[in-house]
Amino acid sequence: TDSAYTDGVIASKVTVNADHSTESLIYNAGIIAQEAIVRADGSKNTKTFDASGNLVSDVAQNSDGSSSSTLYDAAGVKTKMHVANSDASHDTYTYNIDGQSYTTELQHADASGKVTEVTRSHADGSLAYTQIVKADGTKVTALYDSTGHKMSAITVTSSSTTTDQYDPSGQLTKQMVQHADGSFTTKIYTATVLTAHYVVNADGT
Repeated sequence: TDSAYTDGVIASKVTVNADHSTESLIYNAGIIAQEAIVRADGSKNTKTFDASGNLVSDVAQNSDGSSSSTLYDAAGVKTKMHVANSDASHDTYTYNIDGQSYTTELQHADASGKVTEVTRSHADGSLAYTQIVKADGTKVTALYDSTGHKMSAITVTSSSTTTDQYDPSGQLTKQMVQHADGSFTTKIYTATVLTAHYVVNADGT
């Protein structure tokens, strides 16, 4: 370990471990400003602190090529994290969201930058909203109540839009399908049993 001081106040400290990993600390007026760790496998972790020593950001670079960057507010509460995966896809997490029914959001983007999945969660971790975009362009969106029970699911394809509605126990109660040709079908279920089926044809009958 090597430590450096200015007028008796610590300015930096570097530690080299037996496995050749290192930990480097930089101080500002005796208060930690940055911590950098380089592990034996080549992965790195760098933390940055404000003038009061509160954590501001945490950047990790992994040996498999993936990385993450996490931001914190003045109170040390995590606000956002961006993850670059080894397959070139990306995940963006947003935390402690105000003014919405959900407090956390995850967006997953493929290697081209196209968002293929969105997940929003309530403060207790239960789901509020999900959306998945499949390779063929099919989009599936699900909405949940305040306790995480799925209320509806909307599936959009090139040929139709299907809306499914559910009761609090998760059983399908109604299905509505709008077809590209203008026809429309509605199915009503009672205790999972089909009890009514309505069809509006493309010609209006």
